[in-house]
This record gives sequence, C-alpha cells and structure tokens, in this order.
Amino acid sequence: MHRLCLALAALIAPGALAATGPPSPAGESPASSSSAGPPAAAAASAATTPDPDGSAASTLTEEVLVRARAPRPEDAAFATVVPADDLARRGADLSDLLRRVPGARVASYGGIGQFATVSLRGSTAEQVTLLIDGVPQNRALGGPVDLSTIPASQVAEVAVYRGFAPTALGLDGLGGAIDVRTRRPVDEVSSVAVDLVAGSLATARAAAGWGLPFADGSGGMRLALEAFRSDGDFVYLDTAGTIYEPSDDQQRTRANNDSSSFALQFQGVLDRVAGGALTFGLRGRTGEGGVPGPDSLPSETARLDEDAANLALGWTRGGWELAADGFGERTLFDDPDADLGVRRSQETRIGGAGLGAAWRGRAGAHHLLVRADARWERARVTDDALALPDRGGGTRTALSIAAEDALTLGRWTVAPALRWKGRDDRFVAGADGLLPPPATSGDDAWLDGKLAVAYAVGAADALRASAGRFSRDPSLVELFGDRGAVVGNPRLEPETGLKAELGYALGERDWGGWRLAGELVAFGSRIDDMILLWPNAQGVVVPRNIASAQLYGLEGSLALRVPGDLVFEAAGTLLRSQDTSGGFADGNPLPGRPGQEGFLAARWSPGRWQVGWELTYVGENSTDPLDQPRYRIPARTLNDAMLSCAVGRGFRVGLEVRNLFDVETRDVLRFPLPGRMVFASLSWAPGEGR
Repeated sequence: MHRLCLALAALIAPGALAATGPPSPAGESPASSSSAGPPAAAAASAATTPDPDGSAASTLTEEVLVRARAPRPEDAAFATVVPADDLARRGADLSDLLRRVPGARVASYGGIGQFATVSLRGSTAEQVTLLIDGVPQNRALGGPVDLSTIPASQVAEVAVYRGFAPTALGLDGLGGAIDVRTRRPVDEVSSVAVDLVAGSLATARAAAGWGLPFADGSGGMRLALEAFRSDGDFVYLDTAGTIYEPSDDQQRTRANNDSSSFALQFQGVLDRVAGGALTFGLRGRTGEGGVPGPDSLPSETARLDEDAANLALGWTRGGWELAADGFGERTLFDDPDADLGVRRSQETRIGGAGLGAAWRGRAGAHHLLVRADARWERARVTDDALALPDRGGGTRTALSIAAEDALTLGRWTVAPALRWKGRDDRFVAGADGLLPPPATSGDDAWLDGKLAVAYAVGAADALRASAGRFSRDPSLVELFGDRGAVVGNPRLEPETGLKAELGYALGERDWGGWRLAGELVAFGSRIDDMILLWPNAQGVVVPRNIASAQLYGLEGSLALRVPGDLVFEAAGTLLRSQDTSGGFADGNPLPGRPGQEGFLAARWSPGRWQVGWELTYVGENSTDPLDQPRYRIPARTLNDAMLSCAVGRGFRVGLEVRNLFDVETRDVLRFPLPGRMVFASLSWAPGEGR
C-alpha cells in the first residue's frame, strides 16, 4: 500500500495544485462560537491545532460528535460548526462546504470560481449575514456575499447559525448568520504549508501559508497567499431558451466562463497590550472573469473586474472587547455588446468603516452581554456607456445596540435579547445633479429581538426553542441592479419578519466505540414585504416586494463513527414555501426553493489513506411565480469521490472526481453547471501546522 502511495505521488506531483492540510480546528462548541465577540475581536477566539497522527480529520461528523453537548448560558441557538480541514486541497470552495449544512441552499451562477450565494431555511441570500472572523461582509449598500471571493485555503472552520444570529455577533441576519473563521498563527511552533490543486477546465489553485510565533511568547503572525484560475469551458446542453421544446437542443461549450484571482491575508496576535490581547488582520483580493449569462441570454463579451481590501483590529481584556474595521471595494461590470440586456460599463466603488464594543458580565445566575456597533458606508456608481457617466451614489450610517440576559436556572437557560437599530441614508448627486431614486432616503429605526430557551436533558442532550422579529433594508443590487442579470427596482420597501424554531439535539452516544450524535429541528417564518427576484421576458430578473410569505419545514443531521476509522454523515431539509400576499401568485411556492435537499457522506481513514464519498441531492424547484411545471428545474443527485494518501515528511497527495456520473445540471436562473471534473492535489505541511 505504501508503494501505491508513492506511485500516486509520482504521478501527480509534476503539475498538481492544492489545499490547506489536515489540521483539526480546536474551536469551541456551537455555544461558545456564538460568543465570539464584536468584529475583529472575534478573530482571536479561533485557533487551530495540528492533527496528531498526520491524517486528515473527519468533516462535519467529528465536530458534531465532539461538540454536541448541553446548552451553555451564552447561547441557546441552533448552530452547525463545520471544519474546513481538507477544503483547500480539494477542487472545491466555500460553497461546497456549506452544502453539507442542514437548511443551507447554495446557488451557483456558473460553476467553480463563479458567483455563488447561500440562503438558509428558504431565506433570500441577502437576508443571510456573512462574517469573516466576526467582521460583517454584507454591505449596507451592496448585495449578497459572493462565496467565490473567500479563498478556500484561508478558511479554518465555518459556524452556521441557521435561525437567529447570536447577540455576540450583533443579532444581524433576518435569514440567519454564517461566521467564517480563518486560519490563525500557530501558538507554539512555526508552520509552513504549501497546497496545489489542478484539474478539469484548466483549473489550478496554488496556496501557501507561513505562521510564526514570537520568541517571547507574546503572540504570533501568519501570512497566506492564494492564486486561482479556471477556463470554465465545460460542455453543456443548450436549450436555446425553449426548455419545453427538445428538438432545438444541442451540446455547446460554455463560453466566457473563465475566472482568476489572487488573494493575500496577513494576521497577527499581540498579548499584553494595555493589559489585553490585540488582534489585527489585513485581507486583499483582486479578481476578474467572464459573465456568461443564463442559458437563455448567453454573453461572450461581458466581463467583471473586482478589487477589495479589508483591515480589522480588535482588543480584548477581561469582559471588554473593542473592534474596528475598514474596507474598500471596486467592481467594474462591462457589457460592451449589450449581451445581457443593456450596454453597460458600470463601475461601483464602496468604502466604509465600523466600530464595535462589547461587555460581558455576570450577576449570580445572569450572564449579561451588551454590544454597540456603528457603521458608515458610501457607494458611488459611474457608467461610461451612458451620456452622463456619473450616476451619483449614497451614504448609509447605521447604529445598533444589542443586549442579552442569559439566565441559568438548573437545567434551564432563558436568554431574552433586544436590539435597537437606526439608519440614516443620504444620496450623493451625480452629473448635472442626477440623483439615484430616493426610495429609501431619510431616517429609520426599529426594535428587534428574540427569546431563546434551552433545557438540558440528561448529560448531553438538549431541547431548544427560539422566537423573534427582525428587519432588513433593500440593498444596492436590489435598488439599482448588477451584472446584467438583475434589474434594479427603486420602489422597494424594507422587509420585516417573525420566525420561530424548536428542536432536539442528541448529544454524543458511545456504545463500545460506536459514536452517534444528531439534531432535529422544526422551523417557521413569516416575512412581510419580502423581496423576491422575479424573471421577465428578457431572461433577467427584477426584485419586487410581495406583501407576505410563509416558510416552514424540518431539518436534521446525523453523525456516526464506527470502529475502524469509518465515519458517516447525513443532513437533510424539508421545506414548504408559500406566497401569501393575496396576489396572482397567492398559494404558490416561492421560486428557487426546493422542497427537499439532502447530503450523505462516508469517509474511511485506514493508516495513511483516506477514502471519501459524498452525495448531494437537490429537489425539483420552480423558477417562476406561477410554478409552471415546464419551467421547473428538475431534481438532481450528484456524487463526488475522493482518495488521498500521506506519503511522509508532511506530504499528502490526492485525487478527486466531482459529479462522478456526469449529470447535466442547472441552478438559479437556469445557469448550466459543469459535468464530471477531475482534480489532483499535492500538499506539504511539515508538522501539519496551519
């Protein structure tokens, strides 16, 4: 078997490319993850430790088995913590990691390296708050967070709060919250990691990371780099926009689907700074690629260029946490031939900064948390394809104050929380006094809140329930459009919603080496003035409010480890969505929300080897408000297979086949997705430090 490992290494080493290696994050339980603190300060709480036997840790299963436990005073939320230990050395990205989370729906607009978003429990992507090390990435004037812009090699683990975001993260997220934790400086020894992945569609990823602790034990720093490229030229079935007429279907090669990017991250931790710990981080990314458009409206010339930089600082001492962050982003969408509807050369610049402070204290059985955040953002839009290029822009200033009292009484935990949030929008005039549509100008303020209750059943199980109200303002993409696929609507109203959840968490069971854990949750929500993307005859979508909508369902997960290093995972969601506005679509399901989704995986790790298999199922879902059967996206089942081997001195080689049976698939807006893809990997991490 060892000779086979060496043969595999010799076969793929010359041109391979890959991912971060196999450390197993030594993070917190879902409860402690929720108390990560305000932006940037939260970065200090996530650390990674090497895998002692040098083999890759299991994925979701291991974390569930280790972390499922009775509720803690800090949190009674439903959360899934997923380690990303093998993500970077696969032909995968963050969207692939999130597919295994119950309730999560990933929408892809063209395959690997292309725009992708995530929603939770039938929410829209804009309703989900995504944070990196506690710093929110949703822009007050922007749209949903593009998962493809988060480098896979820099992700250590992901905490997904499927219902309510924890108070420690600001209570943001009408549709839940996702906190991505990046890899941190190693505490005790210096670490080096190099990862290479190469494969189908001329895809290549090269990543390197170096961590160095300070000699006096006062902290450390880490530098990470990642370069990515893909031609994206896969073969797909072109329906010519007439999906109900198969006679004109033909096989074509996807054009203008290439992407490339380069990302850098520098992080550090300094202890004993003014009696506390100081964290700092700098992230930068530049990328460009084609915008191929949906099947019915292909484009061979539309392009998108993006540049972004983020700086975060945090300081913690005792119960106090302080944080500051700033960012700047530039996006240029160019459609010179008007392939996607209207000729554009639109440049959007967004910049802003945030300040956060949190205090934690305890008074008897009361665990108190108070958090305040202030953010300022500014956007400016120009379009050189128009007679008056300067389209103006706007600024948004937001202030929020949240407070929580987690009361522990024996086996009971009761955690009420309230948040006051206010915003002030001011539009900036463009050429000749041109102003953007003043749909959301002026001031607004509202009060949100939740009540979470948990009951510890025995030593490990927990019964949890939560209910509350949240709100969300329209984003810049919804108001003004973006990338040619979305036409803006300046008359949008803010969304408001009520939601509740009730579930049972099965803590770890150990029967002679057989270990089992799981969770089952029922959820429901009602959203007023919900913003949905409605397709029009030109193959693009227009955001519109519907008076009300309901979503409810069940989600569950199960993790089993058996003797012999064999691990099984299962997760699934049953969802019912319904338009209850009383309009022409009343009673129909909401577009883009499949009624069933599921994930199955098995992993076997004998010695140096690791063998894995994953199955992802997405049920049939509608694409139009009337839910016409001929326009539905059919159900799909995709299989992925993985094989890797440790060959000594920190090297690991691997082979992965995605969409093993070459199933023809489509996603949101009927974007075609790649068929079978094969990737080879080579990673080197002496001491397995990350």
